[in-house]
Amino acid sequence: MKTIYQIAKTELQTLFYSPVAWFLLVVFSIQTFLGFTGSIETLLRSQQMGWGFDGDGVTNGIYSHPFMGFLGNILQVLYLYVPLLTMGLMSREIGSGSIKLLYSSPVSNLQIILGKYVSMMVYGLVLVAVILITVLIGAYFIPNFDHASIYTALLGFYLLICTYAAIGLFMSCLTSYQVVAAIATLAMLFVLNAVRGWGQKIDFVRDITYWFGIPGRANNFVINGMICSEDVLYFIVVAGLFLSLAVIRLNANRQKTRWTVSIGKYVGVIALCCLLGYLSSRPKLMTFYDATETKRNTLTEKSQQVVGMLDEKLTVTMYDNGLDTRDIWTGLPTARMNDKKFWERYTRFKPDIKLKYVLYYDSIPGQDLRRQFPNKVMNTLEDQLGEICRIYNVDSTMFKSPEEIRKEIDLLPEGNKFVRLLESGNGKNTFLRVFNDQMHVPSEREITAAFKRLVMELPVVGFAVGQGQRGYEGDGDRDYNFARQKDFRYALINQGFDVAEVNFAQGIPDSINIVVIAELRRPFDAEEQANFDQYLARGGNMYVIAEPRRREAMTALLAQFGVRQLPGTLVKTVEPPSKESVNASAPVMVAVGTLSASGSISLSSTSTKSVKKDEKVDTAKLKIDTTKLKIDTTKLKSTTPKLTTATTTLAASANESDTSEADKAAELALLKTGSPDLVLLKPTPEAIDLSFYFAGFGKTDYVTMLSASPLEYDTDKGFEVIPLFKTFPIYWNEMETTDFVDDTVTVNPAIGEVQQSYCTGLALSRQVGEKTQKVMIFSDSDCLSNSELNMYRRGIRSRNFSIITAGFYWMSDEEVPIDVRRPDPKDTQLKMSKETLSGWGIALHWVFPALLVITYLLIWIRRKSQ
Repeated sequence: MKTIYQIAKTELQTLFYSPVAWFLLVVFSIQTFLGFTGSIETLLRSQQMGWGFDGDGVTNGIYSHPFMGFLGNILQVLYLYVPLLTMGLMSREIGSGSIKLLYSSPVSNLQIILGKYVSMMVYGLVLVAVILITVLIGAYFIPNFDHASIYTALLGFYLLICTYAAIGLFMSCLTSYQVVAAIATLAMLFVLNAVRGWGQKIDFVRDITYWFGIPGRANNFVINGMICSEDVLYFIVVAGLFLSLAVIRLNANRQKTRWTVSIGKYVGVIALCCLLGYLSSRPKLMTFYDATETKRNTLTEKSQQVVGMLDEKLTVTMYDNGLDTRDIWTGLPTARMNDKKFWERYTRFKPDIKLKYVLYYDSIPGQDLRRQFPNKVMNTLEDQLGEICRIYNVDSTMFKSPEEIRKEIDLLPEGNKFVRLLESGNGKNTFLRVFNDQMHVPSEREITAAFKRLVMELPVVGFAVGQGQRGYEGDGDRDYNFARQKDFRYALINQGFDVAEVNFAQGIPDSINIVVIAELRRPFDAEEQANFDQYLARGGNMYVIAEPRRREAMTALLAQFGVRQLPGTLVKTVEPPSKESVNASAPVMVAVGTLSASGSISLSSTSTKSVKKDEKVDTAKLKIDTTKLKIDTTKLKSTTPKLTTATTTLAASANESDTSEADKAAELALLKTGSPDLVLLKPTPEAIDLSFYFAGFGKTDYVTMLSASPLEYDTDKGFEVIPLFKTFPIYWNEMETTDFVDDTVTVNPAIGEVQQSYCTGLALSRQVGEKTQKVMIFSDSDCLSNSELNMYRRGIRSRNFSIITAGFYWMSDEEVPIDVRRPDPKDTQLKMSKETLSGWGIALHWVFPALLVITYLLIWIRRKSQ
């Protein structure tokens, strides 16, 4: 050990007497500090513009974020530094002849290699210390700094430097020319970057070559803040491999070993490393530690609980149709390591998950590839497959024919598209689909919901038919495909529910947990009413969706809950957009004023102005004194919905210090766009308390309802009533005009039309025996229709799908959809001003590098004087 220390000390002295080591240190520090201050400047700008920070916290945003973080950029160029440091470790000894003195001394080859390597490990610590300076600065200016994840990143940096150093040391043993050694090191690093793609069509070879690939190995540490056993072992094994090869090389030169013996040793060491690499990548032998504050790389607690319930073995079979041009690449042999990475979060908790792959080809309903290839003759499915395989350079014989796959499984109900089949050892199975959205692949919520199907009985949603209700399987604009649309992420069947058709004329089976009643066109007859009463009496949950045009048909049903659907349609005055109108990303607020019993709204400004019938408001000049806002509800009748929920939300929003008067005017302008009967809604605070799915609405996020009517309610039916959605107080209940396209709507107080806040969605609950019965009622049946869920309106981001997820999550007693929330990050502030950043920029960009240069000059002068 003493000999290794002496060799390392001598090498470090030589290293720091040379200008190369100091030059690289100066360049590395400048690059690090420029990236550090650049990331802070980006986040400061974001903070000042009110955009907030990334959901993983400020620490992640500055250091580890894939796009804004500076550590990832340094990681990408780290390979350029090490070859310049290691190129002279042994080639200098060989070229100068001093290697003969080492051979003649009582020093073993292992001691020589380890001594040289330890010197590089020490220099690696110096590089890490430069990054540590930024960590100390960040910890001072970021409250609740995420120390663990950043120290994990530093560990990844250090392991990567040590691995690069081992590779460079071996290459330096092969030649007496330092430049050649540097080039050879770069070449070997290129090989380790490229080897990951070699032999991917052969299963066993795929695992070995993928393991040897170095790209991304440090990302788990640096970007994800995660320590994985397979990554740690990779760095140790690969560094050990090249150090062993270096020792073998010196032994061959020192002892004049025959080349066949040396090659045998090389092969033996490489084979041993391959074996260790293969074993370390087995799921049963892998472990991990998620160092992030929010545990963003780990399954959430709910998902871990579900996976823990999977006692039986689980087989995941991927069925990949060669004619499915969007997903064909996913199941090809070259992409299967990526698929294993996709399942890695789950195999960490359940290592015996078995992944199978089945390639086939069959016709896809509605798809005609001949239109994509008009110049090709593709009259048969085989012709189409052949053309696609030619494009992807794939062997078409890997794909099973339609006859073969149909004997194995019927995938036509899935549209013969890409799908995964999950099969448990207990005989249960379910499909896991991909979706027609930007994310495309299933998220943790959908995967865990599929797992949950395999271990327990999940809620069954019954869609009532027989009274003219809307269909839940059709593709029409008014239908409700959110129940069974297989490529829709938020469809009930993709969130863990089963869906069935029920009819009150035949009674509701005991297996039904939730009944959806959407827009009755006729009241229940006596038999249907009896069955409805029976279901209600047993505590069954219900999702009732009314419609203004069907008010008479729904009256008796709603009355059983103490709810009334008022005649008329909610409307507002529509004004042409002005130059100050809101755009898609502008902050939005609503004007709030004093509402009197007569229905007039007073908007407080420099001089209080009353908005009367037919009077237009210049929103560009509108100013609101939020300190004078008052709402007089003492004179409102008891049957009128209270304004406390909506107006409290609006008043709180209006009092936000960072909201300008222009933003409030922009909000008002946005609310007055579209058709008169387009209602824009935000969840009430009570709704957010009821379900977290109602939280997180952005400034331009709304639930939209077209032609909704107000809901009134009493509490004498034993239900606790929670208003979910209330309109902004610019709406009134229009009872005269019915044509909202050609006619102009105006508020008419003489017939009881009042501008105020109206309720359009309710949640009701009561105790029935040991069960809590839950009911949701909405006053617009179009809000969940196919057309509305797919509607795009400029400046408005529809969040109507939250009604689906929140409602059914609440009524399923929080079983599904799966709650995949994570703790909020604690480091949400950066307490640094632009002036402070400027000062630190001067110190880091100029003063620190200058000190390094001065230090080297002092060492150089002192050495010269000696």
